[in-house]
Amino acid sequence: MWSPCIFAFFIATLTTVKSGTALKDNLLAIQAIQDWLERMSEMRTLSACLHFVPTLAKPFTQSPLGPVLFTKKCAENDTTTPRLSMKGGTVDDQGRIQGMAKVQLDQAVTHPNVCVLRRKTFGSFIKTLTGTFVDGVPSGVVKTVNLDSRVTIANYINGSAHGLVRRWDGNKTLTMVAHAYNSEFLGKSWLKKNDGEFGWLYQNNKGGVTFGDWWEKPSQSLTFHREGQVVVGMPYPGLEHFKRANHARIKEVQEHQCYLNVEYETLPGEPFALHLLSGETSFAHDVSKTCHEGLEPNTKNPVESFRKWLQDLQGAQLKGSTWKLKASDDRVDDGAPKAIQDISHVSGLTFACSLFGAKDRVTFKLDHGHVDWMHRLHGHVQLTFNITETPKLAFFDAGFKAMFGYMKDSHFQDEVSFLFADDRVLTVKIRNGVLHGYGILVGRRPLMPLAPELGSPLGVYDEFYASFGGVLAYRSGQLTRSVVLVLVGGGMLVGTLDSNFKFTGKDLAFVYPDFELAYVGRFENFVMKEGRIAQVIGERTNAFGIKELMFSTPKANSPVFYYSPPTNVSLGEGPKVLDPYDHRTIKLDASTIEEAGEGVFARRKIPAFSSACTFSGINLRNSEEVQLYLNPFRSHLPIMQRSMKYGIKLQRYPFQQFQIPPHMDLTLGSWKPNLGHKVNAILLSKRNVMFLDFEHPRYGLIMHCYALRDIQAGEELFSYYGIGNDWFKNTEHKQENIEMLQMIDSQSNYL
Repeated sequence: MWSPCIFAFFIATLTTVKSGTALKDNLLAIQAIQDWLERMSEMRTLSACLHFVPTLAKPFTQSPLGPVLFTKKCAENDTTTPRLSMKGGTVDDQGRIQGMAKVQLDQAVTHPNVCVLRRKTFGSFIKTLTGTFVDGVPSGVVKTVNLDSRVTIANYINGSAHGLVRRWDGNKTLTMVAHAYNSEFLGKSWLKKNDGEFGWLYQNNKGGVTFGDWWEKPSQSLTFHREGQVVVGMPYPGLEHFKRANHARIKEVQEHQCYLNVEYETLPGEPFALHLLSGETSFAHDVSKTCHEGLEPNTKNPVESFRKWLQDLQGAQLKGSTWKLKASDDRVDDGAPKAIQDISHVSGLTFACSLFGAKDRVTFKLDHGHVDWMHRLHGHVQLTFNITETPKLAFFDAGFKAMFGYMKDSHFQDEVSFLFADDRVLTVKIRNGVLHGYGILVGRRPLMPLAPELGSPLGVYDEFYASFGGVLAYRSGQLTRSVVLVLVGGGMLVGTLDSNFKFTGKDLAFVYPDFELAYVGRFENFVMKEGRIAQVIGERTNAFGIKELMFSTPKANSPVFYYSPPTNVSLGEGPKVLDPYDHRTIKLDASTIEEAGEGVFARRKIPAFSSACTFSGINLRNSEEVQLYLNPFRSHLPIMQRSMKYGIKLQRYPFQQFQIPPHMDLTLGSWKPNLGHKVNAILLSKRNVMFLDFEHPRYGLIMHCYALRDIQAGEELFSYYGIGNDWFKNTEHKQENIEMLQMIDSQSNYL
């Protein structure tokens, strides 16, 4: 099932309402909305709205989250709970504030025996609260200032917002007019952004939803732009974008004393996604439905196509643009397991649920999110689990310690993220609670095992890199077997997983960061056992939207490579040929720096933020191995001096070094695995590469020269060695080098 289609996002700026009548009506209506918001922006108590709550409100019951702030007498030896300063009011013998008072938590303590317990309100903790206290909790009209300097005036009952809520930003600009029922938004809620350039109306008439349903139009809310554009759609996480959006015409604006009613009609047109702040729209479709299977692969521009597809997915995840992606349009199989379901309240912020259809229920703690009066979860949530109780996800072979995303009525909307014990995060598109679309991985960890040295057990490095980690695909809750996994340094493992969801098989590949050169052959659990050099010659999109690559047939007499990491006595086993990526990308020639000897030059253009060449050598992993390496040199002064002058080392961490001994570097014709050690030094401000980690299918976790800008063909590569290098201090820029490097040397991990 192949397709030559190229994945792309179809993006435009905010499309406009073309109907003159609709535009005119919208402009008049938006002006009326802005005028009303202006009248509501005066930072004072609105006496007419003191006791107004939405007509659908039920009798008040205490929020399960408890009051936003309350005071009590400090427990003996309690030194961590915040204390307060207070003006007005009184404190009873239980440490509860009574009466009208101003409480501040960032001033000198005036009541050392009174402790304050608080929870976040509108995303931040309260810093100052002015209002009436009853038994230690705010009641009536209360003004609060949060740590983020935002101001809120709201009506409270028993410490919970209940009634009109108005909020201003740090510049005292009104940003929200809403109505709360027991800390939940109910009825009409207006929000304003960018000094009124954008505004949103959210309405909930059912109760228990943070930002909820338009009356008889589930999951719809309205946004307006001051230029006359009005869009109705489904709001998504953070209120940053709409999906299933359409243009609309506002028919009527009815102003009431404490709220504003708007009637509208949806205009015809293709639904789209809209990013509210940027005005960017997307008409992206599910890739598997916009491609036609069974056609020939793309052999015209496979490298550019594959790179663009992967970069788009990387940008979607790392730049917060996953709103442009959608779950697959394929039908979800009957009985497909939901990621999470049947959530029930246990006690406090502890809940129980079923995961992936399992009969055994597991508990989780709600670390972030909103709980309504029916104990349903809403908004941005983080559910924290005991990792030993969560099921192991295929391919990762590990349980997860948290799930997070945007929930409505205890159901994840659009996508859900899993946080693993190694801190990698997998975000998967969902449909009806079922994993059903792209899975985007963030986080890279070295996958290839270490060679045993000095009796050390076989293991892997424990480093973590918060970068784009690859893409998978799910259908009906099951992982499909196609995968593109991005390794430390930018190389990729590409292919089809075996029946046990392991990267094991005969036709798998490691692709270098140039997207052109690859090792193709047999891998076992990420480790290359037999690989030959090949070229990327084609790409095609499978039925699940994953790009799959085609490679040239390796020459029959070409060398076979395999994984053999360097040790403290060996550069690694296998064919003694220069790394093929280095061979294609760089060359040695006389350096442009006088008396520097050889230098490294680009054979071809090296794009910024890509790999220029690799660096490995004798791998000295700790201080003990470094001392064993140096002992022979210490016993013979001429050899020691020669080593210090010509021996090349790269210090990866305080005790780990990659060493190229002098006899290996200076002996004519001696084999060197790669040429990164030949890169010369220059001023830090003038370098064009820097040394970073790189996971190599032959040598494991080594280093590479990472291009800091575009490097043209024929240009010499320069890095920064550090102030400790004698030759570097003796250049004509000696004083400039030393002064600059003394200032920043503590920030550098390499010599």
